[in-house]
Amino acid sequence: MIQPPSLLDRWTQENNDLVSNCKQDALNRDHNLFGQRRRSSDFHKLLSKIQGIPPHLDHAQLELSVVYNTCVFFTARSQFEEAELLLTQATQRVLEITGVDPGSSDPSVLWRAALKSVATTALHCHVLILLCLQWGIWLTKSCLNSIKEFR
Repeated sequence: MIQPPSLLDRWTQENNDLVSNCKQDALNRDHNLFGQRRRSSDFHKLLSKIQGIPPHLDHAQLELSVVYNTCVFFTARSQFEEAELLLTQATQRVLEITGVDPGSSDPSVLWRAALKSVATTALHCHVLILLCLQWGIWLTKSCLNSIKEFR
């Protein structure tokens, strides 16, 4: 008997389809605002589904990939606060998965704790990529003190 795909498999396929559609739009030079909003909304809906269940290592890589994709769309539309909120939520979920309590809600503390908590895991590269996106947002918003504090 054929097993129906798991939630993880369905969400992975949905993410892959969205990424493929974005690539196709880019190849067709279809950069209309409606299409970008729709794609951003689609990624955000997928992220809401994933974050609707407790954080777990089994789907953390997919979740962080969808966070990245959603944040890229937000930053492309200069929605930096929305992107930063998602990045903060992602670091908090990583910390929940790894069982680390950073003892602070300060973004620099959260990022340091998240990086340290995944240092020897497959999530490390995903967290680093999200941190790079966060740094880009800080630079765009001229939040140089945030970068200085993090260093």
